[in-house]
Amino acid sequence: MAVANFFLEDNVPLTGPTVRITSPAPEANFVTNVPEVWVEGIARRGTKPIQSGEYRVNGQSFHLTADEDGHFDFNAADLIRGFNTITVTVRDEDGFEDQDETKVYYASGGDAFLITLEPSILTLEEGESDEKETKLRLWSTTLDIEDVAFTSTGAPDEVEVSFDPTGTKTNNKNSKFVLDIGAGVESGVHLIQVQTTAGTKTSRADLTLVVGPSVPLVQIVSPLPETTVTEPSVKMTVQVGWTTFVDIAYRLKKDDPWNVVADGVWQDQPHIFEVTGLMEGPNTVEVKASDFVSPELSASDSIKIYYRPDVSNNAPKIGITAPSDGNSFDEGTDITFEATASDQEDGDLSNAIEWNSDLSGALGTGATVTTQLSVGTHTVTAKVTDSDGVSSQDNVTVKVSKKEASGYELALTVGGSNDGSVSIGNPAFITLGVKHNGNNAASGVQVTHLLPEGFTFDKVDAISHGTYNSSTGIWNIGAMQPNTTASLQIRAIAAKEGTWTNTAEITAGLAAGDDTRDNKGSISFIIVK
Repeated sequence: MAVANFFLEDNVPLTGPTVRITSPAPEANFVTNVPEVWVEGIARRGTKPIQSGEYRVNGQSFHLTADEDGHFDFNAADLIRGFNTITVTVRDEDGFEDQDETKVYYASGGDAFLITLEPSILTLEEGESDEKETKLRLWSTTLDIEDVAFTSTGAPDEVEVSFDPTGTKTNNKNSKFVLDIGAGVESGVHLIQVQTTAGTKTSRADLTLVVGPSVPLVQIVSPLPETTVTEPSVKMTVQVGWTTFVDIAYRLKKDDPWNVVADGVWQDQPHIFEVTGLMEGPNTVEVKASDFVSPELSASDSIKIYYRPDVSNNAPKIGITAPSDGNSFDEGTDITFEATASDQEDGDLSNAIEWNSDLSGALGTGATVTTQLSVGTHTVTAKVTDSDGVSSQDNVTVKVSKKEASGYELALTVGGSNDGSVSIGNPAFITLGVKHNGNNAASGVQVTHLLPEGFTFDKVDAISHGTYNSSTGIWNIGAMQPNTTASLQIRAIAAKEGTWTNTAEITAGLAAGDDTRDNKGSISFIIVK
């Protein structure tokens, strides 16, 4: 937004100053463990360099210095999770100025799945109807987002919520969260919770809708709740929402006086300040936003922070000893995970190890966990936390594949009187089926099925393979080719009152390595008078 003031200097027409941020690109994403980004640009007045100015990171001001050609660079530190606004302002010797601004999005490298809303506070006049829109930003550092589901709760009946998921099929893209607001929304503050789900991962963000006259809003953006610090101070970022300017203050105890940290803050920028005087242990930091003109109009937010000055605490040590990284297993195999963990201060912590799979979720707790995993490549993490809240983890990758064998599946179905209930003297029909799911031809396949005492054999109604002997109960199927099915239907007469179970099992023709869990089945009848 250069100020176009033209004048003559040595008969050479000049314009006002010009500043441009050349890097990073607008709305660039940064997913790292260090909340900072390097910013570059150029500031000139015509062909002459401007070598000083000011830059702001989320409203916090710093001095800007450029080189003899007008090129500048600086490290924008202390970024917050979500969007960050970086502004550069320069002035020439005549007092004219220019400003450039860019926004970057930051997510911690530890955020497996994160969403943010910009803006997170929307305002509406009482009785007004309108369509409000906020940008939903999402990151995933541990999975590919191929199918993302959106849900929301807390919206008033007069507010219709919709999502425009354009771009969400690739990481680090934008979606639109749209509120179609009808007239009649109750005056006040409405909290709408937005949740994004991808596979087993979920993340949530809060959107505040302010309708009509109300009190100011204040929301603590960082640090996260239950954060532990090793110094008696912490840098805090808050977002305020109001139709005019507000004052910001904080206190550590309910009866303490308020420490004013900002006068007349406008709502469009996060505000960063330092909270000092933390006491060892838990601290509840309360932040208040008050209307600049009418301070009785105020609201507050609070967060619990732990101050632990003993920096000598060492992180626990943990190591997975089995299985080896990259091992492969067949589906249905019991896999035993083993690990050891110890801490210099707490000693042996092996029994406190928590196991988790990125595909199957929580697996259990302890030094040893035995479980079966679903088909896929799992990253299994073992995590342990000491008494001071310091955590360490180790992980191993295992692959689970479908078993390739000439397995069978016995599917036992029944049709007859009342779907399982039959009167004495009436027929019941027992249908047996064997499906060959393997890759190799099978031979000598037999199924054993003897009628229980409550039934008498009548006849074989239908048979696709082999023969059935009602005396021995053996259905001799013989040879079966891959991907074929054999079926048998037996007609039996109900003879004795009670509940009777028909059981069938493949008893011959199984190959080594077959999965026997599906080789047996049963069906029960209730015989009544």
